[in-house]
Amino acid sequence: MALESVRPHRAKVWDKKWRVVLFDIPESSRKSRNSFAVGLKRMGFMQIQKSCFAFPYPCFEEAEVLADFCEVRAHVKLILAEQMDGGQGLFSRFKIKEK
Repeated sequence: MALESVRPHRAKVWDKKWRVVLFDIPESSRKSRNSFAVGLKRMGFMQIQKSCFAFPYPCFEEAEVLADFCEVRAHVKLILAEQMDGGQGLFSRFKIKEK
C-alpha cells in the first residue's frame, strides 16, 4: 500500500470530538519532521499551531502509520478532545456545524 493512499475516512456525522496530533521532533531530524507535517496536511489535517494539527474524525491509525514511516513515532502524541477553545476556523475548514 502506498503511503499516498493513506487517508482518514470522513464520517457523514461528526461525533463532536477532535483528534489532535502534537509532536516535538528534534532539529536533528528536521527532514523527518517536515515530511511528517507535510504528510498530515496531505491527509487533510489542519495545522492549528506550529507542531499541532487537528482532524474531526477518527484518524489515529493513519497518523501512526505516517509517524512510523517518517520514523518519528516516539516524538508524537495523539489526543482525543471534546472541546477546543478558539477552534472556529476548524469548523469552517471541515464544513461542520459547531452545535
